Amino acid sequence: MARLEPAEYVALGRRAIVELLDHENAAAWREIEAKIADQTWPGLPTHVDPNHQSTARLELQRAGQIEEVANVSRGGREVSIVVACQISRSRPDPGSRETSEVSTAAGTIRSARRIRR
Repeated sequence: MARLEPAEYVALGRRAIVELLDHENAAAWREIEAKIADQTWPGLPTHVDPNHQSTARLELQRAGQIEEVANVSRGGREVSIVVACQISRSRPDPGSRETSEVSTAAGTIRSARRIRR
């Protein structure tokens, strides 16, 4: 197979991430990286290296197609969970909390963080 351009690998990464999340609803980022990089994702001509997946993840986040939510595992470690979503945000006054509501097929995740200005 001919070598692809970096932008083509990123496009393949976007496709694989979206398809994986459509199937699983949510997944830890490290799990997504492993599933797409370790073997060829079904329907893709090649595997996608983690560096291209990271670029694809950022593009999908900027486009509002996925959201990354920090969650705490049973062992107490913080884990990055990625979900396909529709986001509704409210931006209150400085010094208060910004709330985020992420709607997924698995349910709704709400998070809040302190706004610093």
